[in-house]
Amino acid sequence: GTPNVNEASLNVGEDNTPSCISDLDGNLLFYSDVNLVFDQAGNEMPNGDLGLVKDHSIIIPAPSTNPNMYYLIRSNASTGLDYSVIDMSLNDGLGDIDAEQKEVSFGGNGGLLLSAIKADLSGYWLLVLDNENGYSDDLNITVYSVNNDGIEAVSELSEFYQWVGWYPELDDVAISNDCSLIAASFKGHYIALFRFDSEEGVVFDPINNSIDNNGSFFETTELAFSPNSELLYSVSDGNNLVQYDISSW
Repeated sequence: GTPNVNEASLNVGEDNTPSCISDLDGNLLFYSDVNLVFDQAGNEMPNGDLGLVKDHSIIIPAPSTNPNMYYLIRSNASTGLDYSVIDMSLNDGLGDIDAEQKEVSFGGNGGLLLSAIKADLSGYWLLVLDNENGYSDDLNITVYSVNNDGIEAVSELSEFYQWVGWYPELDDVAISNDCSLIAASFKGHYIALFRFDSEEGVVFDPINNSIDNNGSFFETTELAFSPNSELLYSVSDGNNLVQYDISSW
């Protein structure tokens, strides 16, 4: 019973990451092309035009004490991070953006976005991965706690990699289904791996030499973990699929 979505209303650049969220039965609640927010029928939400242009977005539910409240989190390498609060109890159940909590700036560098459920199931973590838009050999990961009253930074990790100079920006990032492993790919044919503590919100144990695709330099466009978190898949240049066994780290 998913309502029809007016796909024609989306205007997404090739480097943008739109986002959507459904209820527990899989019915669409709302979605965003990063800079506009639409209800389940494809109509722009009241207050749904976000003025400051961003590139990436992710939707994270507020902790369970606020079942109607969601965070639309957006990122841009130049203008950083912001969030807007969507209240699904408003606008006859179709949702509306809280005007007092719209495009709230937080954090430092923008980057690619991941979410992880907290180990005690009390809420969610937001993970932001960046390499200063390609101008740094450090891969930076900042972990934020998504709370009822905002988003708070809890830990940071910066790891140096001798990346090659092509494809300077992050290609893709992924987190495993059990929220214990993180993968990131950028600057050619390397994939970095990390462990994640979903109880404390801490990234640790990076593999310093990363995974090397053992071939000519190509852009890794997609990363995905297997359901059991023991395999990692990468797609490069649109048609190269590689499977890695990461069970022994």
